[in-house]
Parts: sequence; C-alpha cells; structure tokens
Amino acid sequence: MNITVFKNKLSHVKQWIDSLKESLLVAEKNKQPDLVDIFRDSNIQRFEYSFELSWKFMKFVLEKYESELEIRSPRQVLKAAFRTWYIDDLQAWFHMCDDRNATSHEYEEDTAMQVYKNIPKAFEQMQKFYELIQQKYEQWYFNSN
Repeated sequence: MNITVFKNKLSHVKQWIDSLKESLLVAEKNKQPDLVDIFRDSNIQRFEYSFELSWKFMKFVLEKYESELEIRSPRQVLKAAFRTWYIDDLQAWFHMCDDRNATSHEYEEDTAMQVYKNIPKAFEQMQKFYELIQQKYEQWYFNSN
C-alpha cells in the first residue's frame, strides 16, 4: 500500500468535507434574505466537490485495496462501496448522486432549493464515510508496520 498517495487523497476528501461543513454553518448563522441565494449556491458547489472527491476516493480504494476492478460510474462505485462496507446507506448515496447530476446538468431554482435542503444529510453521510475510511487507514497502516 502506498501510504503517501492514500493520505494525500484522503486529506483532499477531508478538506472538502470540512469546507462543506463550514459553508453549512455560515449559512445557518446568516439567514439574511439577500444572502440566501449566495449561501445556497456556495453550499451546492461545495457539495458537488465533496461528492466528487468522495466517490472518486472510494473508487481509488476499491481498485487498489479491495480488488474491485472495472468500476467506472459513480453508481457502480457506490454499489461496490456498499458491498465492502465503506458506506452503509446506499440509497442516501444514490440520492446524492442524483442531486449532483441535477445541479451539474440543469440548474433550475426549484432543483437548487431541493438539493440545498438535502445537503445536511449528504454531509452526514460523507462525514461517516470519512470517519470509517480513516479508521481503516489506521488499521492498514499499523498492520503494515
């Protein structure tokens, strides 16, 4: 296992999950009507980055350390991550995938508001994934030394 590559990729995931958390907290504290659109759009953008890095990191881990090969699409990765216990709520991750696709392909006000409302649950799922993979990393690291 290349610990340095793993740690670098994991730190990027953590960075964006933390960024999403920060954005959610700022939006919660500042409910000024003239800033709602700005906070919504910021949260959506950070959600998109966090989701992208999360599923791509899952793909990396599955291919390198779980012998899962030929997984290309986010849904295939999520199914494999569920099978190998990296995530425990497949439907929640599918919903995040749908939200990500909705915001990146067609940006409408109603869609944006619905995705924005879903982001706190998405954050919880990403945080759970990060915590689990962090625990596994520590196990792998200490078992390899």
